[in-house]
Amino acid sequence: MAHTPRLAHAMLSATAVAALVVSISYGVLAPIAFPFAFATIYLIAALVGLPLYFLARRTGIAGWPAAALAGLAISQIQPLLDRTPPGAGVPVEPAWLAVAGIAGGLIFWKTVRPPVEMP
Repeated sequence: MAHTPRLAHAMLSATAVAALVVSISYGVLAPIAFPFAFATIYLIAALVGLPLYFLARRTGIAGWPAAALAGLAISQIQPLLDRTPPGAGVPVEPAWLAVAGIAGGLIFWKTVRPPVEMP
């Protein structure tokens, strides 16, 4: 599959951007939080994001709007599963996760889409 190197690059780029956004929410602990955020986000992106990408391609809806919405939806999995009250145990607020998910989705789409041919 010739698409594989571009897909791997897109996964790494999108994960790095999303992890950077999440890490920023930790303030001075950002350098410590980044590797943990990167690992967690990469795993979630591989398990949920990649199947959504292939489904979007198959159905013909793949594009930047779908990528942004998928990133947003995936980013809200953790807050939905965490039953603690806001601020009592959630390490990252859902708004930070939303920004990270949208940014990751858009970077993924920008990186994975085929280059545009110029006349």
